[in-house]
Amino acid sequence: MSVKVVTVGVRGYAANYARALLEELHSGKFTYSGVIARDITKSEFCEVIQSERIPVYKSLKDYFDDGNQADLVVISTPTHLHKEDTLLAIKHGADVLCEKPIASLYTDAVEMMNASEKSAKFVGIGYQWSFSNANRAFKQDVMAGKLGKAIEMKTLVSWPRGWDYYDSAWKGKIKDNSGNYVLDSVVANATAHYLHNMYDVLGEQADSSDMPEVIRCELLRANNIENFDTCFLDITTRKGTKLIFIASHAPDSDIEDGPKFVFNFEKAVVTFNMDGEANHIIATFNDGTVKDYGNPFETVHHRLWDAIDSVTTREPLVCSVKTAIAHTLTINSLNDYGEIVDFPAELVVHDEEKQKTSVKGLYELMYQAFEKSCLLTDLGIEWSKATQYVVTE
Repeated sequence: MSVKVVTVGVRGYAANYARALLEELHSGKFTYSGVIARDITKSEFCEVIQSERIPVYKSLKDYFDDGNQADLVVISTPTHLHKEDTLLAIKHGADVLCEKPIASLYTDAVEMMNASEKSAKFVGIGYQWSFSNANRAFKQDVMAGKLGKAIEMKTLVSWPRGWDYYDSAWKGKIKDNSGNYVLDSVVANATAHYLHNMYDVLGEQADSSDMPEVIRCELLRANNIENFDTCFLDITTRKGTKLIFIASHAPDSDIEDGPKFVFNFEKAVVTFNMDGEANHIIATFNDGTVKDYGNPFETVHHRLWDAIDSVTTREPLVCSVKTAIAHTLTINSLNDYGEIVDFPAELVVHDEEKQKTSVKGLYELMYQAFEKSCLLTDLGIEWSKATQYVVTE
């Protein structure tokens, strides 16, 4: 059986899926049955798609309305558009691989999960670390109890972004121009992988995750956007593990730093990009032994090939809506209960030459909070404001 694959989106991040499929186009493992793009001429793959006579449609609805079929629909559109195409694909008998995050709203994610379970069609969520060999091996050891109970896990991501990053119809927005919730922020989009990763690692099965129970949060903004571009999160999960997540698009550094993490377990400390490591997950056990799980960035297309294989094998994917829904619940709760605070004007630098906004001293403050596993208010920073709440579904 040649799996019929349709991709929704072909530019931006979606180009990664198109490129991978086109490189293996004649492998016999699948048939590239359709590309959904509003304007295919803007794609770098326009010429090859047309020369290979891959059908192009402006919407997934148009594709199905024309009598076409699909076994797997790969969705790489803005987050708030995920639900509609996922439900449409399932309705037409297709499995789905949807880019992260699942959806803007937790209720939409639940609807997608229910549709998947009712139809017996899978909906995989494209958190690439979840599908990597390195993270799979690490999580297997956690589930097997080899590292003991997880006590505290902390992650830092300092990724400066210029003004052009927010030059779109949805980035940094709470709602789009039509009033639909987008909830795009530093933790909802670019760094979503690494908050999800902490929940995922704590799951009791390969395709499950822990969930947030209590959240203390600081949401801060330097850029001229609706939502926040910097966050400090202190999360207690249902299993009682403390999670610290610190991320910003406005550090006073031009260097992209992170992700890096330190995960403390009863029997080991697991680190990533710490102390000179280069993108490897390293466990140092209490008895002095060391285990290198590898580089979770090395196998970025596993999710695509796993999804294509699962169409025929029906093996469950390691990252489904059920696995990834903790992240969506967190994002929604931040919107419901968190308070966005603007950085003090005297600390904000709008650099016309570099076309970016940064906050004086923020890079150092992020590291101080990371090292001490705390929020800015815990460091005595008076202009920040922490909100604490219990998470409800």
